Amino acid sequence: MKKFLTLCVLPLTLAFLPPLDAVRFGPKSGSEVKKSMTIGLELNIEEFSIVVDGEEMPPEALGEALDQAFVMEVVQTVTDKYIEVKDDQLVELVRSYDSLDVTVEMGEEVNEESGGEGLVGKQVRFARNEKTGAYDKEWFECEGEEEMLKGLSEDMDMRLLLPSGSVKPDQEWKLEGKDMGALMWPGVTSADDFDLSAADLDAEQAEIAQMVMDDLGPRFEEALKGMKIGLKYVGTREVEGAELAEIAINIDGTMGMDMGELIKKIAESQGGGEEMAGADIKLSVQMGMKGEGSLLWNNKSGHLHSYKLDATMDFTINGDLDVDVQGESHSASATIKLAGKANWDLSTVK
Repeated sequence: MKKFLTLCVLPLTLAFLPPLDAVRFGPKSGSEVKKSMTIGLELNIEEFSIVVDGEEMPPEALGEALDQAFVMEVVQTVTDKYIEVKDDQLVELVRSYDSLDVTVEMGEEVNEESGGEGLVGKQVRFARNEKTGAYDKEWFECEGEEEMLKGLSEDMDMRLLLPSGSVKPDQEWKLEGKDMGALMWPGVTSADDFDLSAADLDAEQAEIAQMVMDDLGPRFEEALKGMKIGLKYVGTREVEGAELAEIAINIDGTMGMDMGELIKKIAESQGGGEEMAGADIKLSVQMGMKGEGSLLWNNKSGHLHSYKLDATMDFTINGDLDVDVQGESHSASATIKLAGKANWDLSTVK
């Protein structure tokens, strides 16, 4: 009898439950979308202290640097053509890199660069590899440096933020700290994939840069575990005739890395081997970040409408050095604290 009543009541119960929403990737094959991305960063020095052999460096030694903000803005536009999309899966994409402008300001000094040498004005084809699930990359109807392709990612729709299945309002889920890179610079892969042979560096710069990547790369993912990324499905709303699903984004956490041994290796490589052999070097870098934003998803078109994120950030660098030079002992310590804000704005362009 109970089983019979359950079978009768269950359909009625399900009828009154609100339907689940679907937020899925599914642009029409052959469709084309232009996207514009702006990344902004502003940092100010909050604290600066250097002590050498017990004597503190006076603040005025830095001149106007303490009162000047470091400001950077990157503006990029691309055109994505979804060659083939099948079963909510991107199979093939051709991206045109239309423009890239970078502006860096430090006080009254302003440096502007446009063009993005080697990339702007060209197209890249991304094709899903059925065996690995990753995307093979090649220049499309143009020529370019093969090594440059390694640093590119096909995802400028923020697909990583989408739920794995149907969702209901206020449903929450999380991403791992290692996914921070996709949020910080959509369309670019992790630094592990970059080959410095394609960079415009002299031999000494390339050697140092490679040492930094070899040392920090394997430890970076572990450090990113301190970053917490929370996502929540808000619901849908209509904007200019289009149904948009909203996913709220919350980032809060800290990450830190010990760089003492790395600095010692770099110093030794630059000819300071004897002095550095017995040196005691401690250097730690810590970053804190709190951010809120949202992903608006065009349900009809099946691709990103916009991605916005605003965050406050702080960096703390602490270092200590004890070294013997020509029979004399010397010590130095430094503390540098930077604080500021960052913002990301990625949206489709009509």
